Amino acid sequence: MKLVINIDSSGFIGSKISLSTYNFNESKQTCFNSLIIKSNNIEQGQQWYAGDHSALAFQGIPCIAVTSSNLFEEGLNLTHTPNDTIENVDFALLKEASTFLTKLIKVYKE
Repeated sequence: MKLVINIDSSGFIGSKISLSTYNFNESKQTCFNSLIIKSNNIEQGQQWYAGDHSALAFQGIPCIAVTSSNLFEEGLNLTHTPNDTIENVDFALLKEASTFLTKLIKVYKE
């Protein structure tokens, strides 16, 4: 089964990782929800259709969009500006997101 993962503007300092799902069947969504509950800095976010995942989501392909929980409140003020620097990145948060996505991929393909 296909799964698209779009990682876009993730890991801003002071945020959490926010994931939104698209076209997940009930079983896959339940699996996703059970992993989210166990995570301290990862949350289920609202769907948004401005990212690269959108074209595939509109085709019915299962997708996950991964971003910062504060993207729309604060992150967009930094994204693609001279202030969009490595000093604004929480590497521990990105590592946690990577671990989460690895677990999700393993259970998703079962």
